Amino acid sequence: MPPWQTGFVTVSLVNDQTGALYASTRVPIAPTAVPFDVAARFANQAAFGPNLRVIQHIQSVGLSSFVDEQLTQPPVTPLQTWATLRFLFNNAVDSNSLLRLRVAFGLATFIPGEARYDYRSGIPWEATLEADAFANYRKVLVDALADPNVASSLNLPGSVASTDPNVHPNQNFGRELMQQFSMGSNLLNDDGTLALDANGNPIPNYDETTVDEVSRMLTGWNYANPVNPDFTFDGKDWSQPLVANESAHDTGAKTLFGSVHIPAGQTAGQDRTSLVDAIVNQPSTAPFVSRLLIQRLVKSSPTPEYVKRITAVFKDNGQGVSGDLAAVVKAILLDPEAREGDTKPRSDDGMLQDPLLFQLFVQNAIHLSNTDDQVAYIPRDLGEEVWMPGSVFGYFRPGFLIPGTQINSPEFQVLTDPQVVGRSGALMWLLTLYNPNGPPELETQLTAVNYDPAVRHGQDERTLPELIDALNHIVYHGTMPQYEQDAITAYCSSIQDPHQRFIAAAFIALNSDNFSVMH
Repeated sequence: MPPWQTGFVTVSLVNDQTGALYASTRVPIAPTAVPFDVAARFANQAAFGPNLRVIQHIQSVGLSSFVDEQLTQPPVTPLQTWATLRFLFNNAVDSNSLLRLRVAFGLATFIPGEARYDYRSGIPWEATLEADAFANYRKVLVDALADPNVASSLNLPGSVASTDPNVHPNQNFGRELMQQFSMGSNLLNDDGTLALDANGNPIPNYDETTVDEVSRMLTGWNYANPVNPDFTFDGKDWSQPLVANESAHDTGAKTLFGSVHIPAGQTAGQDRTSLVDAIVNQPSTAPFVSRLLIQRLVKSSPTPEYVKRITAVFKDNGQGVSGDLAAVVKAILLDPEAREGDTKPRSDDGMLQDPLLFQLFVQNAIHLSNTDDQVAYIPRDLGEEVWMPGSVFGYFRPGFLIPGTQINSPEFQVLTDPQVVGRSGALMWLLTLYNPNGPPELETQLTAVNYDPAVRHGQDERTLPELIDALNHIVYHGTMPQYEQDAITAYCSSIQDPHQRFIAAAFIALNSDNFSVMH
């Protein structure tokens, strides 16, 4: 009996030889913490989608307990060269540290580390983000300032103090630290909306003077001496944090945002800590980061009320601590607006899977892991090359509007017409060409919850309606539109081979816009 059924099940004793019915009774199904479909939808937000193992565990323990469990799970990416993209993608299917990975991937979209010389140089920043996913946001910013991949793309290494008032230290990192990593260009209300002056104009969060002062605070940092040959490319060790050359650091007094005074005589490390504290305490940082994380986990266009509730948690986790990402992530996932779709699905809610999520959701659906590295290149071919963003601004802009609309959906920036076709091709490759001699693991998943324990590949007696029912609940958390079910029925009814019928049904379900857009 499939786990999404509720109520009672009829248990019958039948003579194997004659088919005679000995007895029949109705047995109540044991209650679970949450319904199967609610758990399946939660797996889209707190993990990597339709993985039966994960869904049934969420169903058993409940949403809040699942998050609490995930908050205790360790990082999965070790600082070793064999931790390739394949290793990372396999962990998104098979590991128990799914929420940590999901948050790390989310942070990487707006604090990107660019693996400029070899893709392996991106591994240290990935490992750092996993370690920081549930830490304080201050640590995320400090580690971003120290990471050579992030710093190199923004010209921080080698920036030195200047005694010439007409020569400024490099401003790239200082500007993006504020604009992209923390507070945004303009002052925000706690609900994420723009704060306006008396004339109705946006209020800048900083001016050129602050950019100059921030850049002075970041002088003196450079690459460490290479110690790890596995991560040394172009003469630089990308696994080692930047080190301070105090003689190149500007030790003068600074003033940030017109009111935060930094005393003279501080070391480069002290100035960096003071800078991060000042930025996290700026009023726009909490709503700016809160909204970005909501976009990465739950929905592209959260309401101001949703952002305001999460901002309150960012500012105070209930114990007087600001910037606690563990508390913020839990609040995002359990917020009433995030959970509204459990019972009242809305067509205008949710988010489009970016290429990386699409890849990993499909891998979870067909339980595809232990692959070679070829599978890991799919996001690159779909416009999102992991560890190698297209610019210092990341893979897509948080404020991107779907062309011709006022709908905010960042991921649509990389969903071009060729990429739509590319998704279909990648999906068919995963379903068929990658494993032509055996059944995809989605078939194994469905077999595990089928209606006859004796069913095996090659002897599949599952009816097409039963197959559609399984796809509907595991992949769609019970929301597959009737017209899509009818389309699968119409196309697949004439396919006699059970395995080919399964492939066709799975392709239609996973290729649909209704799957790519998480509601």
